[in-house]
Amino acid sequence: MRGRLALAVAAALALGVVGTLAGPRPRPCPEGRFIVPVAAGALTTGAARSVPDVVALAGAHVSLASGCPAASARIRARRRFTKITATWVACDGVPGKVQLRGRIDAATCAILTGAIKVRSIQATRRFAAERSRCGDGLIDAGNREECEPPGTTECNGGCLMAARCGNRVVEGFEACDDGNRRDCDECRGDCTRPDAICGDGIIECGEDCEGNADPCEDDEICDEDCDCVPPDD
Repeated sequence: MRGRLALAVAAALALGVVGTLAGPRPRPCPEGRFIVPVAAGALTTGAARSVPDVVALAGAHVSLASGCPAASARIRARRRFTKITATWVACDGVPGKVQLRGRIDAATCAILTGAIKVRSIQATRRFAAERSRCGDGLIDAGNREECEPPGTTECNGGCLMAARCGNRVVEGFEACDDGNRRDCDECRGDCTRPDAICGDGIIECGEDCEGNADPCEDDEICDEDCDCVPPDD
């Protein structure tokens, strides 16, 4: 009995050592959007597209921009890759089930390779897709991008449009934007604040006076239009 117990303990210890040497369990690559080259067309049918197809992985769901809605995905982490499998009962323009089998390289989590199988027509389309990121040269609205390339006068480091005074859109540093760069039309030419407003405490744009900041002559008063006028008798 003691001999069997000793063997069991030794085996458990050996397994523990092997587990320690093997290192921590690998983690799956993070979710994201993987862009298929536009020349590949739609992943499901091969039909030409004016914009690239996209494999979008969000949580435990995956979808295809070409017409396969979000479906449950099986995601398994391996040391060299993250494996993704999913099945759609139907996708736009495709009869019957559609299957996805893909792998994201674990080294960079940037490249997704795999195959789309359409059972009804016994067709398999292999593909390679690159993770969407700001700076890849493609404006991906699904990745909240507004412009490319980043770091320019019109596109900030996060691929969002930089604030531009004079475009009728109040954004970034702007307090107002009336569509031009002129002063004295109720918005300063640099869009930092409204102007030409009687009562704002700033004498400008043809005003004679402003409330407490009253430069009127002794025999004049500042009226409601910020003009110096003689007092009423």
